[in-house]
Amino acid sequence: MDRLYDYQCLQCNHTQEAWRHINDRKKAPPCDKCGGAMRHVVSKLQARRPTLDTTFPGEKIRNNRSAIEEYEKFQRVHSEAEKESKLGDV
Repeated sequence: MDRLYDYQCLQCNHTQEAWRHINDRKKAPPCDKCGGAMRHVVSKLQARRPTLDTTFPGEKIRNNRSAIEEYEKFQRVHSEAEKESKLGDV
């Protein structure tokens, strides 16, 4: 499986991306600008810690329902507060 990797030139500091197989990621291509040697650098996207989805199908639905309920509760409280502030202004 090929992935996109970042490389930086050791001579001119130019950075570029290249598609490589995961086992060949250390085999850097030559620099596009000067033709010099490059090294593999870890990009911010690659350095991000992977998250595993450990939820079960029913949990997502339950979590979505609770989020909707929380939002509706917020809306009720907010609208009640607006009504009270309007009554206080009269």
